[in-house]
Amino acid sequence: KLNRIVLQVLMNARNALANNSDQGHIKVNLSMEKTQDKCCLFCGKVINGKHAALSVLNNSSAAENRSFETIFAPDSTDTADTELRLVAQIIHDSNGHILIETQQNARTGVNWKKVSLLFNTLSASSSISTNRNTDLSGIHNKHLMVVDDENSVASYLGELLKSAGFQVSVFCDAVDALASFHNAPQTYDLLITDQEMPALRGHLLAERMLHIRPDLPVILCAAKNDFIDKEQANALNISALLTKPLDSAELLHHVATQLLDS
Repeated sequence: KLNRIVLQVLMNARNALANNSDQGHIKVNLSMEKTQDKCCLFCGKVINGKHAALSVLNNSSAAENRSFETIFAPDSTDTADTELRLVAQIIHDSNGHILIETQQNARTGVNWKKVSLLFNTLSASSSISTNRNTDLSGIHNKHLMVVDDENSVASYLGELLKSAGFQVSVFCDAVDALASFHNAPQTYDLLITDQEMPALRGHLLAERMLHIRPDLPVILCAAKNDFIDKEQANALNISALLTKPLDSAELLHHVATQLLDS
């Protein structure tokens, strides 16, 4: 879905340049942006807060640039823009939003049309209460351990869980994680671990920690081809098995469920 979204917005920028007699440029940015009192072009909602922003800019003339305002209008009947409206719906269904603005380069005076796709990636804690009827208020400040040998994944999960109100210790090395747990097992309230790691596989890490603390809730995350079966997980007392790539709301739902049940 993300590939489809990016492709369609890039094609719109390319087509705008193709219709321009002068040469132009396209820029693509990915960043965290703070939005204040801006309006989503698709749903009309006022957007505030911090979002992951995928922005596509082009410097074709405003007169020749296609009207995103018309393209993304929910009641538009222009069949030529059906694909872009479907993309807009995908973004909106993913709790995302669309912003359009014109930016002027202070040095050159050139105007850039900026299309920003905003994704509220760290708001899964609020979506849990809405979508899964799970209340996190009673388990805030619990201390979670996250173990994943991919630094980007480990960092993302750490930020996600911190944004939901938890204390989080992130490890990219299972051996280091085990040593930390061994030194202070009672300080951790839940383990989230990847399965396929070079030094120590996730289910073996869980087994060793559970030997020290049998009541520790464990969530094991794995790609389909790395999965252990449910019987093995039950034998190891692993609380939940999740398939990667992880869904943020699903992960937080399981975190909340395990902490509330423990």
